[in-house]
Amino acid sequence: MRTGIPIMLLGAALLSSLLAGCKQAEGERCQIDDDCMPGLACVLSSTTREAGGYCKSTTAPAVLPDLATKLDLATPPPPPPDLAGMD
Repeated sequence: MRTGIPIMLLGAALLSSLLAGCKQAEGERCQIDDDCMPGLACVLSSTTREAGGYCKSTTAPAVLPDLATKLDLATPPPPPPDLAGMD
């Protein structure tokens, strides 16, 4: 009978870990913010939660293009490398 108790405890621990669920890492699928690990939020791919989305960091700054700078179209691009002598 003594071997039955540790097996039951192991089974209970396994069951509770399965019921607790795992949190999704960055880039993984989610439906609500609680699906994601701490520090991540669920970004929806469409307008409905049923369609789901992906987990994204809430602390990483968004990289936006700098529209204040203009391209210099007057300066020609550098010439391509000379590959004629390479075999």
